[in-house]
Amino acid sequence: MEPSEPRPPVPPPDVDPVTLRRCPPSRAWYALTAIPLLIAAFVCARAIIEMVDRMTSMQRFVVPGMVELELDRGEQVVFGESRSVVNGVGYNNASFEVRCSVEDAATAKPLALKAPTGHTSYSLGGYQGESLWEVDVPQAGRYRMTCEGPDTKAVLAVGRGFGLGTAVLQMVLAGLLAMPLTALIGWRISRARSRANS
Repeated sequence: MEPSEPRPPVPPPDVDPVTLRRCPPSRAWYALTAIPLLIAAFVCARAIIEMVDRMTSMQRFVVPGMVELELDRGEQVVFGESRSVVNGVGYNNASFEVRCSVEDAATAKPLALKAPTGHTSYSLGGYQGESLWEVDVPQAGRYRMTCEGPDTKAVLAVGRGFGLGTAVLQMVLAGLLAMPLTALIGWRISRARSRANS
């Protein structure tokens, strides 16, 4: 049996490098440009929703009068609302004067009301108000707030505020992260298109 002659190696198929260079960018790259923007939009929407939820969930009561509030430990803000809703009843009062005091409901120990460190105002839906005072609550519990003033009824709201500074910071950070990522992906797409057209 005669030995068979070795077969010559099969050359690889010819691939035109120009053809490779002219491949258009994948659609996946176009989809990637939307991801940073969607994440930024989600962060902004979440921050706004949390801010609105904190505003609408504050404890509200009609003054003049007395009310007992369940307060958490820490700084609480008292807002005067010129437009508000309490127990389904709407209140509108362009301006009002009221004097208030806060004390521990169990011990009658008074707490100091002080001017807010920063003025905050809001107008959203059925609520419009501005910060009047701040009070440092030493421990979580029930506190009695008594307010006196003219017979005109008005509404006060008490809570930790609605985190406007935190919401703005989250939205700014989301924007700062989304813009360079979108720009980078856009640059990659532009570069790929330039190669395909060359």
